[in-house]
Amino acid sequence: IKEKGTYAIVEENIIDDAANTLVLQEWYESSTNQVPVSLLVNGNGRIGELINTGDDEQITAHLKGKGAYFNLTENKHFHPDNFTTNYTEFYVKPGYQYRFRVIGAISQNLPLRLSIENHTFTAIAMDSLNIQPVTNLTDLWLAAGERYDIEVQTKKRYNSGRLRNINIPAHKIRVIGYTDPSDKSAGALCTIAWLKYPGQSINHTYVTDTKCTGFVIPSSDCSGTNITTRTLNPVPNSITAWTNRIQYPDWENTSTTGDIFIADLRALKPEPTINWNLNTHYIEFDGRTSFNNMKMTYPR
Repeated sequence: IKEKGTYAIVEENIIDDAANTLVLQEWYESSTNQVPVSLLVNGNGRIGELINTGDDEQITAHLKGKGAYFNLTENKHFHPDNFTTNYTEFYVKPGYQYRFRVIGAISQNLPLRLSIENHTFTAIAMDSLNIQPVTNLTDLWLAAGERYDIEVQTKKRYNSGRLRNINIPAHKIRVIGYTDPSDKSAGALCTIAWLKYPGQSINHTYVTDTKCTGFVIPSSDCSGTNITTRTLNPVPNSITAWTNRIQYPDWENTSTTGDIFIADLRALKPEPTINWNLNTHYIEFDGRTSFNNMKMTYPR
C-alpha cells in the first residue's frame, strides 16, 4: 500500500514501513558547550522551562563517560505559547501489527529507554540480526550505535472520543535517559513521540517537565519478585539485576517480569561464520603521525 507518500508492505495485518523509524539521540547546547539539554526523536524535541547547564568539570565527566550532575537553570528561550518545534508523530490503524526500527544515534554515555503508553511490544531483531521474538515487553534500552526492530500490536478496539464528541489524546512513545546512568538521582532528560489512532487528538502544547513525570520505572526491591516491568537490554551496571535477570528460555513465558539481557537472546537461525583474510597494514599513531593534518594526542 501507499499512504502519506510512503510505501508500506502489508502482509497478514503486519505493516512494515520504513517511515516507522525512531532515531533516538541526545542534543547539546552547542558544539563548544557539550552540556546535554534535550532528547530528540527523528530530530524533533522540546525543552521546557528549565535547562541543563554545567561547568568544565561536569562536562568533562560526562564526555569521559563517568556520568555527571548538571544544574537546572531558567530556559530563557522557553515560550509555552510559541513553540517552534513539534514532537514526531506516527499514525496507526487498529488491529494491525506495526514494525518499528529503533536506532540509538547516541554520541556519549547516555543510554536511552523507550516505552509506549498503554502498549507492549515484541523485539524481533537486534543490530540487523533476526532474533527469537521477545514478546510482551514494556521497556527497551539502547546505548550508542545499537538498533532494535520491534513490532507493536495496535488495539482492535480503542476510544476515539467520536461517540461522546470529546478529545481523546494520542499515546505517548516515551524516551528517557539519565546523565549518570549509574545514579538516576543525578537528573534525567526525556522526550516523546506520538502514536496516534484515527480520531485521537495531539496536544501540541505539551512539553515534558524536568521531573519526567510518567517516565520513571516503577520501584523494585531488586529481589526479582517485585518488578512490574519486562525490560530488554537494561544498562549493565547492577550485579543484582544481572543475578536476578530472566534467562533463556524463561523469558519465553510472557507473564514473567524483570530484566532480559542481550546475553540471553537467541538468533532466529544460525548464521554462517564469515572468515575474511585481509592484507592489513597498521599505522601507529604516536603523537607525531598526522592524518589529514590532524595529530592524535593519545597515547601519551
